[in-house]
Amino acid sequence: ALFLAAAPASAQIDPGMKGWAVVTGTWDKGAADSVAWVDLDTWKLVTKIDGSISAFDPEPQPWIPVSGDWDGDGIDTIQMFNPQSWKLVAAEEGPVKAEFDPEPQPWVPVAGDWDGRGIDTVRVVDLRDQSVHKLEEGPASVERYDPEPQPWMPVAGDWDGKGIDSIAWVHPEGAFSAWQAVAGDWDGKGIDTVAAVHSATGELVRAEGVATAA
Repeated sequence: ALFLAAAPASAQIDPGMKGWAVVTGTWDKGAADSVAWVDLDTWKLVTKIDGSISAFDPEPQPWIPVSGDWDGDGIDTIQMFNPQSWKLVAAEEGPVKAEFDPEPQPWVPVAGDWDGRGIDTVRVVDLRDQSVHKLEEGPASVERYDPEPQPWMPVAGDWDGKGIDSIAWVHPEGAFSAWQAVAGDWDGKGIDTVAAVHSATGELVRAEGVATAA
């Protein structure tokens, strides 16, 4: 568990990012990780912006983008995860319409290379108890999702450069709603670290002063 105290005071805004989702990944072979956005209406990946992302208000839909290297070629692409069905769909095959259940779901997809084979797969994290599940275990039914409010979010990374990812829980202490915690290899040295990214502008603030939580 980590405390992330990286957001500068200038981030006191909430752009209402209803139509875009921030992802990080290696978009060109041999490049370091960087920030990108997925348009939730079209499922298109945007790796560069001029200015800032503008918010819009699409129809409700359950799909969550998750980035990973699914074939071991060294380049990340996007798959879309449905927390109701635990189904994955490649972004280039969509957008796919799905029934939208307004009931909140505790499931968060996290991609990583869990066995060091060089290929990412998706695990599903339960925000209620921090348990981690394989896709084939679900979808698990949720009669009622009413946990205590908690800001901890899972991120996956190779924290020691050994080629195997694991999950860490990040608390964005002192951050505002326009910022979110991400993990990546920002300098191409093979070791992932945690950072805060501003959803609208893509500004990345590396967490140099991360303290281990008790």
